[in-house]
Amino acid sequence: FRFSGMGYRPGAPRVGGAEGYYKCVAGGENVTILKMNEERKFKKQIVAGFVVYRRTHEGTKYLLLYRRGNYWNFPKGHFEMGERGLDTALRETEEETGLKRLDLRIIPGFRAYEKFSFRRGQQTIHDTVILYLAETKNPRVVISPREHSGFAWFLYHDALRALGNKYQGTKRVLKQAEDFLHRRGPHRRVPPRPPELKKTGPKEKATS
Repeated sequence: FRFSGMGYRPGAPRVGGAEGYYKCVAGGENVTILKMNEERKFKKQIVAGFVVYRRTHEGTKYLLLYRRGNYWNFPKGHFEMGERGLDTALRETEEETGLKRLDLRIIPGFRAYEKFSFRRGQQTIHDTVILYLAETKNPRVVISPREHSGFAWFLYHDALRALGNKYQGTKRVLKQAEDFLHRRGPHRRVPPRPPELKKTGPKEKATS
């Protein structure tokens, strides 16, 4: 065996976080060998998504998705091969909410990061989330039942209350988005629709 590719050397530190890779050549063919963490206890992953908001006559409302277990979060998901962060965020947002690229106005200059860990069976998952900011005028959300069980559009302070004390990272990102929008200018409210006028037929001409 001749080691090549990533240049693995016996005794060299592993690469790739919880997983180490090296390549070798066997019989003239490249073979990739995966060296896992001894008990596969840890996993690091990067995901991307959006903080989505819309303007209403009550004020700016933010979209939060609900998972069972009182877990509110932003639409987000994992990278696919060859994707950039924004591509992943757009694809995952459409998959999880039904909001398409044309429904979103991406706000330039905003990018926030959230880090958290959770347990899945015997494994600890360490997530780094890249979040972009986008405005929509479409209030209609169609969730994926396998991903989430509900959603809501929250005013900022209502969103903080819904998140409670457990999800401090999500609250920090929400505050960053709120502050960013305030720096861009005051939150404009959408004026309520005027009452519809009843249609009446043409007035009859007065007769003398």
